Amino acid sequence: MHQARYALRSALAAMRGPQVAILALALGLAFAWFGPASLALGLPFALVLFPRKTATHGSGRRRRVTPGQMAEMAAALDRRLRNARRTRHPVLCVTLEIAGFDGVRDTLGERLVTTCLDHLSHRLRREDALFDLGSGRFGVIPGGARGMDTAAAQRLAARLQAHAAACLSGFRRDEGLAVASGFCLEPQPGTRSGRAMIADSLAATAPPSVHEGG
Repeated sequence: MHQARYALRSALAAMRGPQVAILALALGLAFAWFGPASLALGLPFALVLFPRKTATHGSGRRRRVTPGQMAEMAAALDRRLRNARRTRHPVLCVTLEIAGFDGVRDTLGERLVTTCLDHLSHRLRREDALFDLGSGRFGVIPGGARGMDTAAAQRLAARLQAHAAACLSGFRRDEGLAVASGFCLEPQPGTRSGRAMIADSLAATAPPSVHEGG
């Protein structure tokens, strides 16, 4: 189902250039023949040709997710941290990474990202924020972390990791694909920035060193 949806989106994107040229020509002729009122006829077609880039949320809501949102996530965390310094509530960010993503071809990588974003978006709440960090990495800022401790943060990260991993079942023929998760919890926000939180969370997705525990 995801693959068919992705193929349809790709076909529409490929056709969009010729469609725009044809629509512009048709509107120009209609304007010359029938006057300004004819432009209203082109509005429905324009809405079809220029859809917003969104990912669907579980109950029909739509969540804007575009590639390379590292800066947006950092800014959102900075706002959360400033507010938390007044309220003394914890701030949490969770990151997910598709291990082996760099080794897959571009078309498969796009399908992996689209599928994971769609899968995660359906399992997040309205108040949660989802970000595409690029290169097979994703970020989540829970809408509320009040009362959150390390154990609860670990459970949330593991649950999101399981959701993301579940969508890889259709790609098992490509060896080495897995999902890793990490998180950064600021129980009493101080001077740390949003980018620092993201960096720490992404570092936690790396596999443990062979020297650890030995």
